[in-house]
Amino acid sequence: MYSLSKSIVLLSFVSTLCGQDYDLGDVTLRTLPPEFDFGSEAKVNKTQLEEDLEECMEDYVECFVADRKQNICAINSRSEKKNFNSLCLMEYENCRIKASIENRWRYYHDDNC
Repeated sequence: MYSLSKSIVLLSFVSTLCGQDYDLGDVTLRTLPPEFDFGSEAKVNKTQLEEDLEECMEDYVECFVADRKQNICAINSRSEKKNFNSLCLMEYENCRIKASIENRWRYYHDDNC
């Protein structure tokens, strides 16, 4: 069920984002009917590809917390080289294309190739 505290937090976030204060007054929030409450981990109408790409993007966003912003050169098993703006982008590319272990990009050196 959608709790009152989640609704207030959401409205608070929206008001902060929009730079406006909303007076909630005396409000009674309604919950979703049970047939529409899929829970917080709902996977409604998502293909496996969409779920995989969503997971790649979540990992990519988390990576930026510790990533240093520096161009890198990466290499794969076919000795092809490719420039990436960061290590996170290289890892995201590996995740996105679902490359086999042999075809994954690996760090080669700093700066462009």
